[in-house]
Amino acid sequence: ALLRTIDGYPSVVAAAPRVYAGGLISSGQATSAGMFMGIDPVRELTLTRFLDPLIEGRMPVAGRNELLIGAEMARQLTASLDDELVVVAPGADGSMANDLFTLVGIFRTGLAELDASFAVMPLGDLQTLVVLPPGRIHEIAVATTDPWIAETTAAGLADILTPGDRAIEVVPW
Repeated sequence: ALLRTIDGYPSVVAAAPRVYAGGLISSGQATSAGMFMGIDPVRELTLTRFLDPLIEGRMPVAGRNELLIGAEMARQLTASLDDELVVVAPGADGSMANDLFTLVGIFRTGLAELDASFAVMPLGDLQTLVVLPPGRIHEIAVATTDPWIAETTAAGLADILTPGDRAIEVVPW
């Protein structure tokens, strides 16, 4: 319902839900600390360009424990396509979440920090990993018809989004 409301706002051209978690990724003897980003692959590609095109591989498919990592992280882990990576992160319920994920793609943003520290997977897969209920997300990123109207759009969305029992903050960045 929240995403439909945002999608229907006149100046919004794209919107994508996201979930985040910090954790570790291991391949063989190498381990890297990173930020996991759960995305809706179809919506994310309409919103941002950081995953388009991938330098190797393809987008992950939901429900298959597949992920993408940045080129620098792949180098540090000496990881290649189809490698199994161990993913460890704190669960939302206080547990320690861990699972095996298959590397299906490598991206290069041109920003060394992102390429060395971000792992991207389907939204539902990250929610399952960190025991986050399916209805819980951390943000909905939005693109407008014109970046100069971001503040006006944020104010308009803030007026029409009723938080109900959840805290919602609308920020034009």
